[in-house]
Amino acid sequence: MQTDSTYTQKELALLLKDRNNSAFAWLYDHYSGALYGFIVEIVSNTEMATDVLQKVFVSAWKNIQHYDADKGSLFTWLLRMAHQASTDLVRSSRNSNDGNQNHQSALKPTGDGNELNATYLGNILEKLETGDRVIFDMIYFKGYRPEEIARMQSISAGAVQSSIRNVLIRLREILK
Repeated sequence: MQTDSTYTQKELALLLKDRNNSAFAWLYDHYSGALYGFIVEIVSNTEMATDVLQKVFVSAWKNIQHYDADKGSLFTWLLRMAHQASTDLVRSSRNSNDGNQNHQSALKPTGDGNELNATYLGNILEKLETGDRVIFDMIYFKGYRPEEIARMQSISAGAVQSSIRNVLIRLREILK
């Protein structure tokens, strides 16, 4: 559903909190593609990514009253929910050892315009130092916790946290 309206972040948040269906449709139309591209990179399965995306938007609708514009944009809020839902799915799948999902190679979205999002993200990540990129990938796309990475990489948990902080600073510089 495409709508012709445009909203400021403040207007959109207020309309969503008032349960405005048009504002929610606008939110979905403008953010779902980028979120889907992000989710599919983590869960490595387009069908599961679609389910996670749906859960994120249902959660957003149910929890919009908890959104705080002082803590970030609506997109950032949705991205955090998408990351949490995606990594929870990956962890539960990894913990169940069902073998149905390969976490080492992410499927790229196909045919719906999200290739640009995955390519754009890949180009940004290539600008990171190799060690930092590996840790970033393990945390954000494979769902490992910092303590797990420290054990797997034979480094301290502090080094993992430092790497994460460096990556976030570097990404902020790249995206400016």
